[in-house]
Amino acid sequence: MGRTGLVLASACLAFAASATARAERPDADLLRQTVAPAVCTVTVENTWGMPVAIANGFLLGDGRFVVSDLGAVAQPGVESVIVRFEDGRPYLARQFGLADVSLGLVALEVLADRGGKSGLPLAGTLPDLDGLTAVGMVGWEYAKDLGVATGRLWQGPSADDVASRARIQPPAGLDAFLRIAGGDLQAAGGAPVVDANGTVLAVHLPIAAAGIQVPLAVPAYSLRRSLLSAEPKLAMLTKLPRPVWPVETVRLAGEPPKPAGFQDARQRIRDAMVCGQCRGRGRVRAEFDGGAIRTYEESIECPRCHGEGIALESGVYELLTTWAEEGTRAVWVPGPVGAVQTAARGAGRDMLRYLASLDRNFRAEFAQRAGRDVSQLGTPAPRGLIVYAEVRETIAGPDGEYVILDPVDTDCVVAVRLQDLMGKDGRGPTGLGRRPPDRAWIILAGTVLSRLKAPGHVGVCVLPFEWTGCPTPGPVPRPKR
Repeated sequence: MGRTGLVLASACLAFAASATARAERPDADLLRQTVAPAVCTVTVENTWGMPVAIANGFLLGDGRFVVSDLGAVAQPGVESVIVRFEDGRPYLARQFGLADVSLGLVALEVLADRGGKSGLPLAGTLPDLDGLTAVGMVGWEYAKDLGVATGRLWQGPSADDVASRARIQPPAGLDAFLRIAGGDLQAAGGAPVVDANGTVLAVHLPIAAAGIQVPLAVPAYSLRRSLLSAEPKLAMLTKLPRPVWPVETVRLAGEPPKPAGFQDARQRIRDAMVCGQCRGRGRVRAEFDGGAIRTYEESIECPRCHGEGIALESGVYELLTTWAEEGTRAVWVPGPVGAVQTAARGAGRDMLRYLASLDRNFRAEFAQRAGRDVSQLGTPAPRGLIVYAEVRETIAGPDGEYVILDPVDTDCVVAVRLQDLMGKDGRGPTGLGRRPPDRAWIILAGTVLSRLKAPGHVGVCVLPFEWTGCPTPGPVPRPKR
């Protein structure tokens, strides 16, 4: 057995012994203190440095390896993952020691000093699956908030049944899943399921399969057996095997808003856009007296909105970018298309069509503000963005084709993966599956994820919320009188 195999095996054996809890459910507060420090988020990046998936994970044994969801990590073009624990400090992983496609799990090597963090033990036996085994699931819900949910373990569906529901060929090496009753965390694939002592009994795997209504997990005993029976060798993440089990992954951290929130936000933003000087009328009363403008009787074009009645008033741009970020989070929530995504996309189309229909001076002022925003983004954290942009070209990326957009009033471009631009259903905002043609103008709402590192291009990578065709932004606004 090689050095990597010995390290992984010793990590398992040193912490193998555990008594399965068969009484009261584990104390959530105690698990938060003892288990949570070993639980992390795993952010998967492609070779352009763009985050493409986020999963949960946990330190194994002596703390050198992190176990996570293979389906989330083995993304096309993956080069590295960023591991973060409670303190938020990032740790880089570029290699893996084991990837078991039948279990859907991967062991990532994290070499950086982790300040003495110790890992979690794996159970040495398969727990009793009669509903008496009390467990706690510890993980980061939506990759944002650390949660603990307690429940009980039961025998789950067979691997053949789940594979049939997921429309895949069942892999050899796994007979059945475990199911967790009463203890679920939202969007926390890769989270450990532990007993009261903090021993890992199972690992949550959020398989995308029709008719599966309860959280499924793979036995930690099977993972331990895989680690001990194989001879793992370190390899770069680019060598990860193709995952078998299709899993639901988080694209943007944070819980999505409720469907009703989008309707409220749309009306609130539209109200805030009404010109404060003419109150939406487009004209003001004035008389000229010694060069000073006084509101009085004669009606002239409003100098603030140039007669359009709508203006980029203070705070409106910020409201729109926050709305764009929340919308992105909603349409990419893990799972099948549901009420949140439908409401978000409907509100997104309405808002963008409204922005596209506004008169030229507003479009020009807004486009210039967005262009300056793109130019000033240094190393951006996820944040909302709305731009008027021309479709420049389509280029090959590490994980598919990317559409390059050229916004107004900036030398920076916006790169959007074509697959993402067309939405989860692949049909786009028109429902016809048509991408915007080159040289067309669109208005795009989305969230900036990273700087763009593509050769010959300077700009940002964006995960889209919604987009629609639009006229050109218009002339530079006339000077205010």
